[in-house]
Amino acid sequence: MNSPIPNFGELKTLNPRVAWPNEARDFTPWLASHITNLGQVLDMQLELTATETRIGDFCLDILAKDLNSDRQVIIENQFGPTNHDHLGKLLTYAAGIDATAVVWVAEEIRKEHREAMEWLNRRTDADTHFFAVVVEVIQIDDSRASL
Repeated sequence: MNSPIPNFGELKTLNPRVAWPNEARDFTPWLASHITNLGQVLDMQLELTATETRIGDFCLDILAKDLNSDRQVIIENQFGPTNHDHLGKLLTYAAGIDATAVVWVAEEIRKEHREAMEWLNRRTDADTHFFAVVVEVIQIDDSRASL
């Protein structure tokens, strides 16, 4: 007797702007409200501290705390591939907050920036960690996004 073959929907990867038209107005607040999901990916228990935190003349996207270690976590997100501008922001924010966990969320992590993050992890002390996270929007068949 043959078992029925499951009929799965078609998966499509969409541009994140379909779900969040504006990174700062739409994606950052969504990510902040789903901070525990990001924490699970990073093996942290994240609690939101603030969004748009001032660091001198600049604004960090998300400041969080890892309840497992009591360490400060900075999160900088961007649409598109990683760039030098955001790498500089990450380092500036990390120094301004004295963060021990630095998270870079982007659509694509360029090879050179992945290598820079790996180098930082090798060169900084054992309590400081740099993470690069890829954000993707997946659609099944014609399902619509619900936030």
